[in-house]
Amino acid sequence: MQCKECDNEFTESTVNQKFCSKQCGNRYRIRHWKREKRAVKKRSQEGYHQRSWDVMNLTVNEYTKGQGVAKFKRGIRNFAWTWHPEFKNLPCHVCNYNRHVEYAHIKSITSFNGTALLREINAKDNLIQLCPNCHWEYDNKLFSLIFAQDDTRDSRAISYLHEE
Repeated sequence: MQCKECDNEFTESTVNQKFCSKQCGNRYRIRHWKREKRAVKKRSQEGYHQRSWDVMNLTVNEYTKGQGVAKFKRGIRNFAWTWHPEFKNLPCHVCNYNRHVEYAHIKSITSFNGTALLREINAKDNLIQLCPNCHWEYDNKLFSLIFAQDDTRDSRAISYLHEE
């Protein structure tokens, strides 16, 4: 029998033995594992963008089938970043901080029923950019956002009320 790693001849001591020693087996597995890991990563990156657009027309119930609550909420938030990349460079709507912003859902993800489409949850009109501090305050109801009715998405007049 010939070793798959070093091509040396050896006699099999077990059934289906492929390597002449444990060291040859380990070297072979490490080298092939790294190569396979890179190939899997590349395949997943190529397919992610297309998959994210395919789920726009799924309902919450269809998307969450078999997932935990935290996982599906994180997935819906991640789709917002993919579907609306033009918002990434805009500053926080409350304090104008611009180094790091997050997307906040004006109407929370959990307030939608199971028949709502993901594109409704991540619609431009339901997203706002907030810095991490303002996002935390908004989620914990330390202030509320008030929107003028006639404003467009790009020039929303937003005021906020600090609740005490």
